[in-house]
Amino acid sequence: MKPQQIVDLALEYFHGKEGDPYGSRGYQHSRDYTKAFELFQEAAKKRKSVAYYYLGVMYRDGKGTEKDYDQAKEWFTRAEKLEHINAFSALKTLEHMVGAENGEPEAMHKLAMAYQYGEGVSDDIEEAIRWYKAAAEKGHPESQSSLGYIYHKAKMVSKDISQAVYWYKLAAAQGNSSALYGLGCIYLKGEGVDKDIDLAEKYLESSGH
Repeated sequence: MKPQQIVDLALEYFHGKEGDPYGSRGYQHSRDYTKAFELFQEAAKKRKSVAYYYLGVMYRDGKGTEKDYDQAKEWFTRAEKLEHINAFSALKTLEHMVGAENGEPEAMHKLAMAYQYGEGVSDDIEEAIRWYKAAAEKGHPESQSSLGYIYHKAKMVSKDISQAVYWYKLAAAQGNSSALYGLGCIYLKGEGVDKDIDLAEKYLESSGH
């Protein structure tokens, strides 16, 4: 097979028919990470940047091979040198993963953001919330505020004002302006709480907005 044909088949095994629910890609095979890994290794010998990138993904996530962050970094770096479009963000997210798993709150927060917005990883709101909470429980005010916003605005999860107020208040106690503003809006409108104009004005004034 030609190098691009190897890559195409590797991608098919990586995503599988399961990843092509409408049949737009014409995939015939079911997902098989082991076969995908073998094919990406073969394509990598032909200096295909997409193969470098996906080998990084598979080592990072432990798909088709043992999880190995050092190998993941090596392959992402090779992909970046060949100017693969996603390699740079993948390297940054990998750095956050390492820091998060070492218990660093700031890395946890950045990893949560990566999952929320799909930067270097597939967007996954459940993973985002998991890492925001891990950082928030260590007292990280931006993560506390982010949780408050997620539960307040309910764009990706069910609205839960009690959770929003809980996390906003923790962040507000540390002077986080976004959390103070969020609380002000909640009390001004009486969203799931008794409307309290005086308290709302206090929070809004403190937020600087």
